[in-house]
Amino acid sequence: MTRVICQTERLLLRQFTLDDLDPLAAMHRDPEVSRFIGGVITLEQTRQRLQQWIEEYDRYGFSKWAVVLQASGELIGRCGLTLEQIDGVSERELGWTFARAHWGKGYATEAAAAAMEHCFTGLGLRRLISLIDPQNLASAGVAIKLGMILERTVQWQGVPTNMYAARLTGGGSPSLSARLSATHPLFLWQCQNRAVFGPVLRSLDSAIPQRRTESPRFSTFFLRSPSRQAGFASIACNP
Repeated sequence: MTRVICQTERLLLRQFTLDDLDPLAAMHRDPEVSRFIGGVITLEQTRQRLQQWIEEYDRYGFSKWAVVLQASGELIGRCGLTLEQIDGVSERELGWTFARAHWGKGYATEAAAAAMEHCFTGLGLRRLISLIDPQNLASAGVAIKLGMILERTVQWQGVPTNMYAARLTGGGSPSLSARLSATHPLFLWQCQNRAVFGPVLRSLDSAIPQRRTESPRFSTFFLRSPSRQAGFASIACNP
């Protein structure tokens, strides 16, 4: 039986199966979809990648997951984790890719937010990164909406790539700290410099803010979590 990883009001993230080959291959044949993920690949290459994700889930407990519409069961994209070596450090990278017909509907942010919540509360991870081409403004916007901060530019697969990161801490003060509770999804994001703070606020303005308070030192947004439970997100800017 295919395992469900997590779900939102509109989406379900589940394990991939070999039955997903055809819709996944169609997505990977689209040059616009594949522009920032290494380019178009063949049916056989997609099959190999699909098999790899299935095996990685069995080995690590995470992988790329299929994203399907709750209403119809249609596979519309993929979202999840891969292990990446960055400057000699093993990182868990959260990535997302969606069929072009489903762009512009908020699915990437919705799926990635649910996946992030699962990684922190379900898998017990403390840190996630996302590797994003500097020209991929849409994915950069998703990362910012998730509360991720641009840490630095790294060499990945031979090209300069922006590395965004989110970290779960017990009270430290990294550039980004995300606190979550399994029973009450509390997101706390702290920006340590104002250059980062501004773009994050502007992005979150479009992320269904329910209430907002501001002072020269901080701004707070009350949002719903991906699972639609009560929760809030707070960004605190230290002078």
